[in-house]
Amino acid sequence: MRRAVPFALILALTLISTLTVTSCMNRTIRYEWTEHPVPPARRADIFFVDPIPPLSVSPAASSEETYVIASTPRYTYKSSNAALTRALSEQLAHEFTLSDGTIAPDAERGVVVEVAGAEAVTAPMRSTITLQIKFTLGNGTTHELEVQNRTAATPGRAYDGAITLAALAILQHPDFFNYLADR
Repeated sequence: MRRAVPFALILALTLISTLTVTSCMNRTIRYEWTEHPVPPARRADIFFVDPIPPLSVSPAASSEETYVIASTPRYTYKSSNAALTRALSEQLAHEFTLSDGTIAPDAERGVVVEVAGAEAVTAPMRSTITLQIKFTLGNGTTHELEVQNRTAATPGRAYDGAITLAALAILQHPDFFNYLADR
């Protein structure tokens, strides 16, 4: 004799399998920069002259093409070099003003920043973000740096931290200091 499977059991199994499949699906997140505060102890390492001349900070023209900047089993983060460059420009200007500097679009001294490349290595409870950055001082001197941020944070927060570290690397660069000091 054949037994009928109760409708409630079929419904429950369908619901469980649907939840299992959808929870394993990878979601795409468009990375949006969020300012990452710098602890005062790290800010004290920034070298400045007295008086600090006004500075113009500009993002370089970069590619707006969106690409995968990080991937985890559940999430794929996408951004563009242009979005990362704008974030670096904003973070640099913010850090400069926190160190008693003045940002002025028409300042005599200026710096143009660019994120030329970004990559992430993710593992459970760890993200390593590497940014290739360029900055060009108003005197035409261009510098290329690689900045790395290793953290237990999500890739999005790890990118926020990497952008902050990139801004600090520019502010602490000896040629940046000498340029501000007019040496």
